[in-house]
Amino acid sequence: MKRTLLAGLAILLFGSVAMAGTVLATGAGWCESTGECNNISIPGINNTFAGEEGADYQDWFAFTLPNTAITSASISIWNDSQNYTENASALYNLYEAASITYGGINSGAILGSISASAADTGVSQYITINLNAAGLADLNANLGGQIILGGAVTGVSFGDPEVDFFGYTDGTPAAYLNINATTTPEPGSAMLLGMGLLGLAGMVRRKLGV
Repeated sequence: MKRTLLAGLAILLFGSVAMAGTVLATGAGWCESTGECNNISIPGINNTFAGEEGADYQDWFAFTLPNTAITSASISIWNDSQNYTENASALYNLYEAASITYGGINSGAILGSISASAADTGVSQYITINLNAAGLADLNANLGGQIILGGAVTGVSFGDPEVDFFGYTDGTPAAYLNINATTTPEPGSAMLLGMGLLGLAGMVRRKLGV
């Protein structure tokens, strides 16, 4: 019994707890190649899409992150049934946006990708993109704060067969992050709880005569 209590206490003091959760986008919008951006202060999706439909668009989603270290994550973006692509070589890349501008949305490293053909399902649903190592590093560098993830279509140019996905939904839903995180008990709190458990164990031993 004593060994069991000590083993449990060791896990309590030094172990970590895995947690999974969902973080909804607190803002969303798009920027056009002409320089115009929209939805900067609107906490929902409205005309937000990436691709080409008479102009080149790039989208962004803002998230407020938890304080716990993130071990894996993916972003799920709404793909309306009206969205489509006529260019199978198109690729949607995810970035950490340096700013909510056309150039700032795709100014950094690629955090994850999906081909247009995979994203163009033809049905109303979310499309999920797993974040790579660079994506996880960016999330963990912004714990407890806000991060803006931007998306841009590559492999196409103006005049190419049309690409339009992650598009207009006339309101929410927009996007959310799926995260797995680990949390370790604070040393002070864990010690106090451990001392309490030891005291309780002592009382039980005295009562049982062991």
